Amino acid sequence: MPLALVFTSAPRGLTSGRSGYVTVARHRDMPDRLAEQLEQLGTPHEAAGSATVSCRSLDAAGRRWIVLSRFTAGGLDHTRRDNRLAHHLAFALEELSALPPPAEIARRHLGWLDRWEGEPAWLEPGPVRLGPGKPLVPCARWRELAGSGAKAAWLADGGTPTPRSLSGALATDDWLRLLAEASALLGPAASTASFTTDAAVTGAAGFAWRCQAQGGELDLARPDTIPTPEGPLARHAALGVPGTASPSAAPGRAPSAPAETRREGIPAWAWVSALVATGAVVGWLLRPSGRTEPPAPPPAPRQPTAEDLAAAQRLIRDQAALSEIASATSSGDLAQAARLWMELERLAPDVARRNAEPTLSRIRARFAEAVAARLEAELDRPETARDARRAASARDDAAGALRVGASVGVPRDAAWNRLEEVAARAALLASLDVRPTLVVTGRWATAGAGPKVPLAAEFELGEEAGKAVRAFLTAGLAGSSGRGSIRLSALPHLGYRDAAAPRPTPATIEVGQTSVWIAEPAGAAPAAEVNVGARVNSVSLRLPSGDPSRLAGPLAVDLTNAGGSRLTLALVPETARLEPLRLPRSALRPEPVTRAVAPAGWVEPLLAETRFAGARLGLYPAGHVFPDRAIPSMVSPPSQVDTNLLRLSAGQGTMPRAEVLARRKAAEDGDALGAGAPWTLRAMRIDGTPAATLAEFAER
Repeated sequence: MPLALVFTSAPRGLTSGRSGYVTVARHRDMPDRLAEQLEQLGTPHEAAGSATVSCRSLDAAGRRWIVLSRFTAGGLDHTRRDNRLAHHLAFALEELSALPPPAEIARRHLGWLDRWEGEPAWLEPGPVRLGPGKPLVPCARWRELAGSGAKAAWLADGGTPTPRSLSGALATDDWLRLLAEASALLGPAASTASFTTDAAVTGAAGFAWRCQAQGGELDLARPDTIPTPEGPLARHAALGVPGTASPSAAPGRAPSAPAETRREGIPAWAWVSALVATGAVVGWLLRPSGRTEPPAPPPAPRQPTAEDLAAAQRLIRDQAALSEIASATSSGDLAQAARLWMELERLAPDVARRNAEPTLSRIRARFAEAVAARLEAELDRPETARDARRAASARDDAAGALRVGASVGVPRDAAWNRLEEVAARAALLASLDVRPTLVVTGRWATAGAGPKVPLAAEFELGEEAGKAVRAFLTAGLAGSSGRGSIRLSALPHLGYRDAAAPRPTPATIEVGQTSVWIAEPAGAAPAAEVNVGARVNSVSLRLPSGDPSRLAGPLAVDLTNAGGSRLTLALVPETARLEPLRLPRSALRPEPVTRAVAPAGWVEPLLAETRFAGARLGLYPAGHVFPDRAIPSMVSPPSQVDTNLLRLSAGQGTMPRAEVLARRKAAEDGDALGAGAPWTLRAMRIDGTPAATLAEFAER
């Protein structure tokens, strides 16, 4: 049972008379000296929404402790300042023998805290609670991110943690998974692998494995620069099957122990016993009938040589690797099966040649269909679109699947075309910034005194948008003020991710008697302020050098409130327009029974998060006749297409008759998408006329 300690900013700590950054919770059994050492680690992590995890060994009370620490930041403390928290788990060294490696414990632990609420408390002892896990060997995450599972062996040279620095733009969970897989190669020595997932936060001193953003010896941002090691440990990491040498053998080097001390697998006595038993059975079967004299003793069995034992061990190893590939194939994880096959081709090409039929043929036949289905299921999860890291992971997964499929020779058929389309869909989704967006049309009122004097500009939001912004800014606010952020960027279309946009600027949220406002600190260029209330609802800017060019097109005002939630105000001047977002036809999906057309799961969060002040969003088929007094809806029933075709057939609208007939034929054939393509998403005013077209769905 680990001993826990929670350290954060609070008005009172467990120790009477202390406030500020203090221990607010710990186990009574934790030695005081250990608690003091943990408090001295502080709370170095400052970025909200992420975490830094470390593992180190400390000596206290005559024992060696392995300490997992998770550092986070977020929210405000009792003084209304940004708060941070450190949560530590201390294990006695002997406890870890029955548990996964420390990095895997940190990744799967269900009890990590991001903030402490309430009074200080003494914690009750209890076992560590872990979520579900997957086998760590073969090193699947190394294969996905570095191109080969064998590269995990660079961290486990000689059976002990090899000091290494790793770099890349990876999430904490990915770092922990990579370190856990490398730790698993160490066996009982896994607990000695000290690490940090961000050396810039914790410092690099005292850690064997240091993860950082850039400049590491093993650069996962450029996996091709990491050589693939060879040897038994590398084979074990890649295929999950120990080689003829101990897994502790260094990667790329043959073990130096004599052959007699390195024999594993089938022992010599087993060979002798098997040959003796075989000879006895054969002699009994071939005994002459009617003779009473005892049979001649069998010849002495041949003692197996080192070559015999090595051949038997290779056979066992190769069969285990093939079984692993067959298991991945039968479970439907064809991407994993293909990667394992590529490892087998590299490490044991003769075995791969002998088993290409039917193993490789099965992988090729099912690869594209199975991988496309898995990726589609991931993209259709709402959390994928809303989580930029998860969307980027799906994009990279799809791109990697295409590379692997091409490498193993997957046929370029209809299933492959579908996989390419899903990969393009994943890339598009990863390029979008899905966040709650309120579109407001209007105009800028400007005032200035000369070319070198800051230009003052104001955009009227209106009452409806003002109420929405007021509710957003006051949500999660304790008292009459709080901290948020504000940022200006270009917004040519919905979901646009401006790579050149600056980082959000910290801003103060204030609640007055009649209004609420959020403003950047003095000196920001341009300075922005949002003021909403009973008397005014507007966005105000002060532009440097009197330059009004930024006001010509749509602007995004990204706001973050005290609770960490986001809202984007899309300000569209009357003289400009928000360009439609170009989406593929696969972004729409007909219901199988009703044939109603609606946004597909992968794009639905983006559209559902969008509101238009003074209008409602509706999905419409091509050539739809306006004005339309029906209530706009994101779901288009078949009756809408039928009514539209009747109006077009009667001469309303401008669609050529041949196209009308082709669409009618598609509707009769049950092709709901084809009967209305290309579809559009529009903002509809109360009088039934479109205010703007927000998205277009291409025919293909």
